[in-house]
Amino acid sequence: MEEVFYMMGKLDSRYGIYYVYGNHDRQEDREQRGFTDQELEQTITDNGIIILKDEYAEIGDDLILAGRDDVGYYEKRERLSAEKILEGAKRERYIIMLDHQPVEIAVNGDAGADLQLSGHTHAGQAFPAGLFMRVMGMPCYGEYQENGCELIVSSGASVGVFPIRTEKHCEYVVIELKKISASN
Repeated sequence: MEEVFYMMGKLDSRYGIYYVYGNHDRQEDREQRGFTDQELEQTITDNGIIILKDEYAEIGDDLILAGRDDVGYYEKRERLSAEKILEGAKRERYIIMLDHQPVEIAVNGDAGADLQLSGHTHAGQAFPAGLFMRVMGMPCYGEYQENGCELIVSSGASVGVFPIRTEKHCEYVVIELKKISASN
């Protein structure tokens, strides 16, 4: 854990490095935890990484980056609504919502999010999980659109609980945002 956040803290970013919790980060699925929640948070922030947990940050004059706490997996977690998180935000700015699990896309869109970035699914990780997710209409991997909010679901860089992957490859997603002038 310490090595990962040390490496993440070394990324070169003019706007800072931001982080949202995922369902395994706080080790709720383990009987023997390797670190406490406080040690995890301290390690993240000691490496210059900003945790967005049901809050937003203004990035420059045109962008808002909002982070939702993870909804939970084994036990559902109480978290603020997207509307409450964005209370006071200038909605005319481009709003990116970071939500570990690809849930509540319509709710995030209704609250003003233009783009939601998620992971969690590992693109189905092992066959036939991804197939079941797609058949059930659940966002599993790729790009989706709902209520004016675009959703990008990454397959992620790890394998989750089981150390195998037969579905999509591991990946980091790079998104380039371009400002469009009023004349375009």
